[in-house]
Amino acid sequence: MLRISVSALSLMSLCAPKLALAGGYEYGTDNGASSVARGGASTAYGSNPSALYVNVAAFADVEQREISLSANLTFRQVSFLRDFEGAGVVEDSFPVYPGPMLSGAVRLHERLVLILGVMGPASVGSSEFPAGNATSPGPSRYDLTEMDLLFIWPTIGAAFEVPGVPGLRIGLVFQPGFIHLQQTTYVAMAGPDDPNFDIRADLDMWDPFVPAGQ
Repeated sequence: MLRISVSALSLMSLCAPKLALAGGYEYGTDNGASSVARGGASTAYGSNPSALYVNVAAFADVEQREISLSANLTFRQVSFLRDFEGAGVVEDSFPVYPGPMLSGAVRLHERLVLILGVMGPASVGSSEFPAGNATSPGPSRYDLTEMDLLFIWPTIGAAFEVPGVPGLRIGLVFQPGFIHLQQTTYVAMAGPDDPNFDIRADLDMWDPFVPAGQ
């Protein structure tokens, strides 16, 4: 009998209507002209410094020494629309964002290549939408109103050709990343239909060591 009651309560709770708020989004930007030209389908390609982003093992095929500086400009149009009374459409005030990358390679041996480089964030790092006020809240008020992301990936590593196994390349890199993130949004304490009790939430975060690797 207890099992039936618990099952019935669980079913009732699943059928009850729930309030859902918007989550978030990320707009990526590929690094390297080759990656963009191939629509991102460049993982197995790249005997040039763009391999820092797509496949570090491909550095093993670099001839002697090469260097590449790129900044892919991302043009985007992002807008929010929400069914608040009097709320219209708001658009991002940062429609252009660069995806920077500096990378290079130096051959140390016939089978060994040194990898050096610096990458920026792999997604768009600046956004700003009008937050509005309690009388006329902005459509993106509870998702994101401001974002400023600084993410730097210094990179050092090596790639080598495995002797005796034609076509096999191995690459290893270490990336002691640095990040500074600022974000602003609003928390609906009384629900999104009553913005008078909203709390502004500001995040300001530094981390000088965010280790990663490939």
